[in-house]
Amino acid sequence: MKAKKLLIFVPLLLLPLLTLLMHKTEPKHYKHYNIYVVYSPYCPHCHNLLKTLDELGIKAITIDYREFPKTPYYKFVAKYFNGVPLVFAKTKNQLIIISGYPSEIQDNNGYYYGKEYEIELCKKLGGKPVYINNSYYFCEINNTILGNRKAIEWLINICKSQGCENLTIIK
Repeated sequence: MKAKKLLIFVPLLLLPLLTLLMHKTEPKHYKHYNIYVVYSPYCPHCHNLLKTLDELGIKAITIDYREFPKTPYYKFVAKYFNGVPLVFAKTKNQLIIISGYPSEIQDNNGYYYGKEYEIELCKKLGGKPVYINNSYYFCEINNTILGNRKAIEWLINICKSQGCENLTIIK
């Protein structure tokens, strides 16, 4: 009788342990869309951006800002580089630049201190608020998009639908 109880009880004890091990060893599958991120390991804005990309299941090509000038794609985006984070991708027809991103403290539903604040800030900076389906997405100033979650999601969708080029092969 004790042997029967042990045969039932021991597997029940091992089941949660096996489940935990399976979840730990199962790798997360990331999608690659040739999205590049110039970052600093000490930048809170960069950390929040990389966290967002991770949540969205996107594996970006990350470049430490100290190594950025040595890369083959530096010449394409150097004029847009005003600090980190800088996100860029190239479709067949355009180079898309996203500059900045809210830190975790500044992040309010994916926007800098909230959607309304970001729209007002955009207008004060002389930017153009970009609306998609009557919903504010991001601010564009001088062909540069100010970074927020909607801008990143928009870029991912562009790369999904149009394809973004691998810039590492460009010399």
